[in-house]
Order: sequence, then C-alpha cells, then structure tokens
Amino acid sequence: MPFDVRKILEQLETGSPEEPGVPAWQRESWTDAEGFMGALAAAHVGRGAPLKSRVGQQYDFFHDIIVRHGGGDRLALRAYDRRQGWQSLGYRALQDLAARRATEWARQGVKAGAKVCLLYSVGPELLISLAAALGLGACVSYLPPQGRGFITRRLAELAPDFIATEPHQVLLVPGLEKQVLQSKGQAAPAFTSHTYKPEEPVGLLFSPLVEPPGTPV
Repeated sequence: MPFDVRKILEQLETGSPEEPGVPAWQRESWTDAEGFMGALAAAHVGRGAPLKSRVGQQYDFFHDIIVRHGGGDRLALRAYDRRQGWQSLGYRALQDLAARRATEWARQGVKAGAKVCLLYSVGPELLISLAAALGLGACVSYLPPQGRGFITRRLAELAPDFIATEPHQVLLVPGLEKQVLQSKGQAAPAFTSHTYKPEEPVGLLFSPLVEPPGTPV
C-alpha cells in the first residue's frame, strides 16, 4: 500500500485512529519497511537540513539524528533524575559531547562493527554514549543497570567487545572491567561519522517476542 505521510501525521497529531487496534499503515510498515522509509524520506524533502542517508543504500545516523539539528537551541532530551531533578540536553551540546566521547572510544579500539553494550539508566549519559557508538559504526546493545545476576546473564548472551557505563556502575560487571570504556570528555573531537551499509548490523537487542527468552536479535 502507498503510505500517505500527511494523513499519518494528522492521525498521530489528533490521536484519533480511524480504526480500533493497530492502524493499517503501521501494520503495513512492518512488512514493507523499505517502502515506509522511502515515503518518509520523500516527505522530508525541502524540510530542514538534507539527510545524508539514502534508503536501501547508506545510513549516517549520527549526522541525520544529531548533526543536522545542531544549528539552533532545540532540545534533544529532557529527563528526570531523582537526585538531580530535571535534566536537559540540547542538540548542539549533544553533538559536541558525543563527538568527544567517540574520539576517546576510537583511541580505545572501538571501530565499525564493534559490539558495544550501553549499561545506563535513561538520561543524558545514555544518549551521549548511544550517539558516540552510532558515530563510530558500532553494533549497539542496551541493558538497564538492574541487578548483577540479570546483567551477567545478558552480557553472556551479548558477548560485547566493549561496555559503556558510568564509573559507579562498574561493580555490576565483575571480571569484565577491562572491557569498560573510559569516558572523560577531555578529547578534542576528531572523527568522521560512520555510514552504515544496509547489511551492517546497527543493534543487538532483546525482544519479548523472541523464543527462547533472553536471546538477542
């Protein structure tokens, strides 16, 4: 089916689906992901900075998600932390911090295709590390820092090359300390964002729909 992006946006904005359950366009997007992405890309032409990604050819997530929005003061994230309250992070700051982190990680051996597990609570640090990993072309996985046993089992399945987390969370990965990346934020940005080819893996994630449970896909 052809995807009418204007109609889809109107439906999302009003919050009033034409039919009960999952909308038809959403179900169709699951089986025709390339067609859906093509419709979105075509609808974007002339709106904002151009995309570097080309559907079915190449994908530069760092540029298209972050860099192209860094010219103003737009917010990329606003999250609540029990200790620090509300935290905000703009696209411009995100680009700078992620570029510095990516430069540091590249010096520690992270390169395109490396499996990087992000072990963070939801907040600015997670977003910065995700952006850095995508900028380097890594295959990204994510684990919430909830329980040593849970994390140990999941890491055994993921077998990451590197682990990114905050210093106080290193205790959750005993025996894997050498795989933990150092992120001091002191490196001057010096990297070129990676362009993924369609066959390159971007993520290795856990899904409740997969059998047996606990199998990354």
